[in-house]
Amino acid sequence: MVSNNVIISMIIVMLVCVLFPIGIFIYFKVKEGISIKTTLGGIIGFVLFALILEQILHKVVTSSNIIPVNTLAFGIYGALAAGVFEETGRFLVFKTFLKNKREWKDGLGYAIGHGGIEAILLGGLSFLNSLIITFALNSGTLDTMLKGQSESMVEGIKASVMNATPLMIGVGGIERIFAFMVQVGLTFVVFYGIKKRKNIYLLYAILLHALVDFIPALYQTKIISNVFIVEAVVGIFAIIAVVFTIRSRKVFENIE
Repeated sequence: MVSNNVIISMIIVMLVCVLFPIGIFIYFKVKEGISIKTTLGGIIGFVLFALILEQILHKVVTSSNIIPVNTLAFGIYGALAAGVFEETGRFLVFKTFLKNKREWKDGLGYAIGHGGIEAILLGGLSFLNSLIITFALNSGTLDTMLKGQSESMVEGIKASVMNATPLMIGVGGIERIFAFMVQVGLTFVVFYGIKKRKNIYLLYAILLHALVDFIPALYQTKIISNVFIVEAVVGIFAIIAVVFTIRSRKVFENIE
């Protein structure tokens, strides 16, 4: 049985992952007049480049066993792949779909769409899935739901919710917020390069993205065993990203 405290924690974090980006969008839509088109551009960029194209590459790499999974090498590959696909996606969307959108608020609109849909899909839907599994486990219907799956997979799914704690669920929610903040900052690195016609900033964004993603990879490969250290480092990146985003406004206003 999964405790009510865990279930309540899952519900709260799921709602935060969904409502936080929506609230941010509404706030800046009213305050800054960000365009729905730019936010839609961010959504398209993340879905197309991160959820479709990047995942195709991952399937090729894992199925061919070119790089063994759960190794440091795979962590480096995964971090670089995320950087290349997501930052290139930002660059291409701004160059095509949003080619006439060059104000600071346009970068913010894209960032909210990109980071927001990531929080909703990777955070909100993930916790929704965990809730469905939890309710099925507590009601005794999980084995029926997973009929036909291997025993090891079923046990792994059960363990994922039975071993969950409110603290770790909360950490997962905080991680989604940190990721959102980082995505906003990375958007402005790429956007600044486009505004200044300096494509080298795309490379900077790719490397920064890979660096941020590499920290969790060290935890997954057990090189770092303390998840709180990982979240603290990612949190520092998130704060830097927010400060950079705020200060970038004046920079954009002075770019002709």
